[in-house]
Amino acid sequence: MEFDPTRDQIALTIPKFRLRHGADLGRNEVYIVSVAIDESGLANPQTALSFGVSTVIPNLKKWSWHHFGGDGFMFYGPKKPGSFVSYALYYMESDQTGRDVGAQLKTLIGNQEVKDAVSGIGSIAQMAGVAASKANLVTATLVNVAKVVAKLMADDQDDYLHLSHGTLFRDQIDGSEPYHAGEEFRNPPAYHIEDIISVRALIQEGGERGQAVVTTLEEVEVPAG
Repeated sequence: MEFDPTRDQIALTIPKFRLRHGADLGRNEVYIVSVAIDESGLANPQTALSFGVSTVIPNLKKWSWHHFGGDGFMFYGPKKPGSFVSYALYYMESDQTGRDVGAQLKTLIGNQEVKDAVSGIGSIAQMAGVAASKANLVTATLVNVAKVVAKLMADDQDDYLHLSHGTLFRDQIDGSEPYHAGEEFRNPPAYHIEDIISVRALIQEGGERGQAVVTTLEEVEVPAG
């Protein structure tokens, strides 16, 4: 069954990653902070921006792949992105076993510094041009948002290791699937982290599409680490 971007949803996941070198803390306990937004969120990023966080993954062995269960750690979707979806992922090393990173992120998202960074996306939405043409600016702003969150977490003694970011477009002139649905991307290895991004195509066989869950700045549901 072919993927239909007007009907079908996608989810973005990290199936696996590996720690190549440890950070200054030397604990080898890593978690991931994610930020994502699609075309529909440009008009109101304060409520449409999707934040996420993984649990703390303890006792990672250097150079060994850590596999998440099922299809991986989902950091966007399931949703119809529109003309594009952009994301930024920060890999952080935790300074203590059992840190509740979910509660920590929920607190930080209300920080004025984070809200100020998010407001930059709203400014991009007011610019002339189609949404897809603004994607690079959106991605750069997302990276800044994720950087602010990572910095605030680092102030709590955690250490940031690596940034992954990118944009996936619906309209591919080279004949590729919209959003590269069904593909996996192995990012160029960095000093600390090597990761893989998977674009999961969620084919709808009939009936009404379910409502996507939108994470807001005011009410964030994240797992405890």
